[in-house]
Amino acid sequence: MTKFDDNILQCIKSLPFREYDPIEKTWTVPIFEREMLLDKFRKAGLTELELPDVGENKYLETELNLEIFKAKPYQHQIEGAKFLLYTQKCILADEMGCGKTLTAIIAAVHVAGPKLILCPASLKLNWAKEIKSALKQPPQINILGTSNIVTDAEWYIVNYDVLEKYIDTLLNIKPAVLILDEAHYIKAVSNSGKPDSKRAELALELAKNIPYVFLLTGTPITSRPRDLYNLLRAIEHPLGKSKFFDFGKRYCNGKQIKIGSRYVWDFSGASNTKELHSFLKPYMLRRTKDQILDLPPKTRHFIPVEVDLKEYKKKLAEYLSQRGSTYAEELVMLNAMKKLLAEQKIDSTIEFAENIIEEEGAIVIFTNYKSVIEALTDKFKDNCVVIDGSTPQQKRQEAVEMFQDGKVQVFIGNLQAAGVGITLTRAKSMIINDFDWVPATHIQAEDRIHRISQEQKTNIYYLYADGAEIEEHLVNTLESKLRAIESIIDGERKKNIRNTSMLDDIIKKLRENTPNK
Repeated sequence: MTKFDDNILQCIKSLPFREYDPIEKTWTVPIFEREMLLDKFRKAGLTELELPDVGENKYLETELNLEIFKAKPYQHQIEGAKFLLYTQKCILADEMGCGKTLTAIIAAVHVAGPKLILCPASLKLNWAKEIKSALKQPPQINILGTSNIVTDAEWYIVNYDVLEKYIDTLLNIKPAVLILDEAHYIKAVSNSGKPDSKRAELALELAKNIPYVFLLTGTPITSRPRDLYNLLRAIEHPLGKSKFFDFGKRYCNGKQIKIGSRYVWDFSGASNTKELHSFLKPYMLRRTKDQILDLPPKTRHFIPVEVDLKEYKKKLAEYLSQRGSTYAEELVMLNAMKKLLAEQKIDSTIEFAENIIEEEGAIVIFTNYKSVIEALTDKFKDNCVVIDGSTPQQKRQEAVEMFQDGKVQVFIGNLQAAGVGITLTRAKSMIINDFDWVPATHIQAEDRIHRISQEQKTNIYYLYADGAEIEEHLVNTLESKLRAIESIIDGERKKNIRNTSMLDDIIKKLRENTPNK
């Protein structure tokens, strides 16, 4: 308005989420209240008034410089990055496996200033890997909580668990971009509306003064609206500025229930979800794998994870000093290192699995080792089934049926014993905790979820120990071997490659490339 009009003013004031700036002397109305305001104008007889059309896809006009990337991203990632930049504070809720990490990187590099990533511990190293592999000129990256300290870095990566230790440092950095990966980690909120976890409290404190805040989560976040409140606060959504009690009554089916002799408010339900979705829509972009046509039906992800390498380094030094060992003796030592690293990755596998379960409801985990199976079984207890070499045939089928029927969410299998002959298509994702020497063993395991009865696009996550030469060589060798196997049509050649072991390749690489041998 260029001049005062009380009729117009009263229409604006009647909107729930309008805001007044006393310095600029302007009123701001959220995009999702545009139609509501037009309706109020019509009812007030202000039919001559018009508002500029704000198209749903206006963000697609945002320009990106794709020349700085090693390879052209998928089209849906380009469009997602444009949404993040245009909206500035928002939620990217693409389904797991759609490449949210690269989408956020594409957007973040277009903003001048430091970038800060908050993520689970198991994903810290993968973020660094993705940033370096995406850009033609890899930037300086400081992974907090590790020995790799970099001053004046462009990117800072920290896991939620140690956020309190570094909060002052991060506030002083004054990031231009904040990325919260697996943003549902900050969902805890008390009935008083305060963050109900330290990481949520600190993340919200960080988000206050940062111009660009990108929340990444594949979890369908409107199924339990209470979990959405802190995320809305982080992106400064109008609903996040309302009192939690009002939010809870409107969208969480808030009601009083009796516990013992007293009444308390219960905000665990859902209500007015259609309205909530419409209010959220301008601030959230969600695409499923089925909607994204440029994704392959099966995608492999090789994820580096942080482990304690002290004991491994001792065993490696011992192996390298045994120059005259027989082949059998070498195999024993290599298997000992491989088993040690498999056990070191258990915590990362559990954390990774929990994130997938929260989003997709089911996960398949493969390993070579009984000790890993025991640790996973101890964690998931009655929510898992196991097939290993000791499982009788009848029990094998019972375990498969329990998983396929949704009675448990986790299937844990030995790569050899459970990698063939069963169907686990309830899961869309699989975690390979550790490696077999024969590449085809992995393909057979992958085929448990990637087969004819699978109607979804699948993701295979290989976790490997960062800095452990044996696993880094295994990953590089495995990637090329798997591509070779899948590209060969001739039956005999395929059969020969399928039975090829990577053991000789690994021995050669360890001898040639490991320093101080």
